[in-house]
Amino acid sequence: MDSSGNLFVATGNGASDSAFDYGNSVVELSPSLQPLGYFAPTDWLQLNQGDTDLGSVGPALVSQSVLFQIGKEGVGYLLNSANLGGIGGQEFSGQVCSSSFGGTAVSGNTVFVPCTDGLVALLVSSNSFQVLWKDSGFPAGPPIVTGNVVWALDTSTGVLNGYNSSTGASLFTFNVGGVTRFTTPSVGDGSVFVAAGEYLYSFQLS
Repeated sequence: MDSSGNLFVATGNGASDSAFDYGNSVVELSPSLQPLGYFAPTDWLQLNQGDTDLGSVGPALVSQSVLFQIGKEGVGYLLNSANLGGIGGQEFSGQVCSSSFGGTAVSGNTVFVPCTDGLVALLVSSNSFQVLWKDSGFPAGPPIVTGNVVWALDTSTGVLNGYNSSTGASLFTFNVGGVTRFTTPSVGDGSVFVAAGEYLYSFQLS
């Protein structure tokens, strides 16, 4: 949501095999939920046909004018939040990883992206992004940021990872057991919390 109360949402596969129906797109809605604009990749139809939802991850505002979107295809898009641009109207796009699910985290001009092949930190400007660091080889759950630490779960092994948000250096690991693809830590009262199976873990921040 931007400072004017406009809401940005991403959609999954549409039903159409010919006419555009707002599937696999980012849509801007007014506070009264009226459509104000949209973006869709030029290959929206192929995404429909391949079950490659753009909406597997929600959009993230990096600033008041820059919005980041990524989906199952692993292609990241930078959009102008004031003018989403319609079909093919991105400001910049590039392959980030093999596929992404869940939700991103934003700290300043850095976007942390959960991918099926690792956690990726992207340094974003107004018209491009570049990889700041990446921890590869595991399916990452949706991350959160506390201070200068980014937290994400390895959803295959249940290991909670804490990284230096600037360098990607490992600061903390702990195996909490079985988790799902969309399990994300949360933070409150000076602690990080993780729900895993029948347990709720609390880790005190220091």
